[in-house]
Amino acid sequence: MPLPKLYELYIRAVGTRGPHGSDGLLLRAAQGREVEAPPGAEDFRDQPGPQPPAQAPLRPLRASLRSLAPHRRRAPGDRAAFRGFRGRQPARVRLLPRAHGRGQGKAATRGARAVGSRLETAVRDTARASAGRVRHGRRRRAHGRLHHHSSADGCGLFGATIRAMDSLEARSLIPLTAGYIHMNHAGVSPMSLRVAAAVEQVVGASVNLPYPGGWAREEADRVRGLVAHLINVPSDSIALTRSTAHGISLLAQGLDWKPGDNVVGAHGEYPANVYPWMAQAARGVDLRQVHPQEGRISPEQVFSVVDARTRVVALSHVEFWNGFRLDIETIGAECRRRGILFAVDVMQSAGALRLDVGRLPIDFCAAGAGKWLMGPPGIGFCFCMPELIERLQPPIVGVCSVVGYDRYFEYDLTLSPTARRFEESVVSLLDTAAFGAALGLLLEVGPDAIEARVLSLSARLAEGLDRRGYELVEPWPRAPAESSGIVSFRKRGARPQEVLRDLEVAHVVARIHQDFVRLSPHFYNTEEEIDRVLEVLAPQSVTT
Repeated sequence: MPLPKLYELYIRAVGTRGPHGSDGLLLRAAQGREVEAPPGAEDFRDQPGPQPPAQAPLRPLRASLRSLAPHRRRAPGDRAAFRGFRGRQPARVRLLPRAHGRGQGKAATRGARAVGSRLETAVRDTARASAGRVRHGRRRRAHGRLHHHSSADGCGLFGATIRAMDSLEARSLIPLTAGYIHMNHAGVSPMSLRVAAAVEQVVGASVNLPYPGGWAREEADRVRGLVAHLINVPSDSIALTRSTAHGISLLAQGLDWKPGDNVVGAHGEYPANVYPWMAQAARGVDLRQVHPQEGRISPEQVFSVVDARTRVVALSHVEFWNGFRLDIETIGAECRRRGILFAVDVMQSAGALRLDVGRLPIDFCAAGAGKWLMGPPGIGFCFCMPELIERLQPPIVGVCSVVGYDRYFEYDLTLSPTARRFEESVVSLLDTAAFGAALGLLLEVGPDAIEARVLSLSARLAEGLDRRGYELVEPWPRAPAESSGIVSFRKRGARPQEVLRDLEVAHVVARIHQDFVRLSPHFYNTEEEIDRVLEVLAPQSVTT
């Protein structure tokens, strides 16, 4: 079936929202009809950035949001909105805005595409196979799975070469940047066009083609490989989970506890790394929590409460509330010396900082995809040391947990020797497709480049707030090794809700916790956006 026809069937099945809605634009493109802008609509590039209401106590804007990422105009007859369509898109309507960056790097190259090389290959393979069946009249079973070629993955697996992508080239794939300054990646990240295209591809194939056996399993295998490549561990040590709490619960519930055992954690940990351990109280396990001192959790504090009955030390790599980065290398090394398991919540570091788990003395770690990894909430991963896997009993066992997962009439409860034993059933295809696309984008930019950019932007933000008289949540000042992408602060004499209101009026996405505001820029944010946030937060000038 030709690709335009496949998209037409898919869009008709999903429904349209009128001739000028996003679905309507896709439908008209799929039918080969001219795509026009809505009547009376003007090109969004010529619109001024969002302005705060007159009553908001903000300084006048010196620059609109448009100045942060002016979009390059495209000559008529340039690339179509979605790769694979043979028609061309008029210059008046552009579904793929691309950022120039205003001096922050070169304009986006042709490599920054909504679908990406791997997904485009898969779409073409599916469409070509469908067309071949019609052309030759063969009544074969439709093969609708996604094909992934090592040369197109862009992930460096199986000898493939990673094509480095500039951070602002990746920015052009995040539509939210056209109208908002997103500074809440420690909460929920926006998704990229790569993620959207991956989900649409799975839906389109599922609607129009029969389900091929093993599709979900193959996709899960591929995503495990991407996670393994990102954190530098064997893929057999990765299990796909629903969340950080799900991953940590696999460890907490899988160990053979004895009454009197204890776990050492810390106050201020995110609940995902607290409740799984508290739940073991029914098995006689005690949770001991150290208190941060001036916002820091030191190795000395941790081991001051460790004793001969300590089975696990469970801490976060980066604390979610103040952004303090723990010295997990020193803590992990001492745990190894004492024979204690070291479990790390990496939710606030995976995707933002270089996380070389293969080098670090970590026995277990877990994270969800919805924050710095820029994937969908509802899927995540955990890493388990190969030596530890055999010691853990999965709390839930299903057909995918065992070695003979495809032998349905031979009931053999021999658990998989890999971390797949923790996946009792297939993982959602939509989630794995979205997560895989998000991971692929991060790997193209590169973990080292991402960490350097995140730390540079957060330092610029924190230093700017300090100069303007804001109170940085301790520890402050902090060393680079203690820093992360999170900057939390208070405004003296103002409630955090008031500060958040000022930011929201200026289309800055932020988060509040207790009595402070938390900001968390990612690699694709710009220096101009940091300066714009500081401008919004600057004290009002007083005239006499």
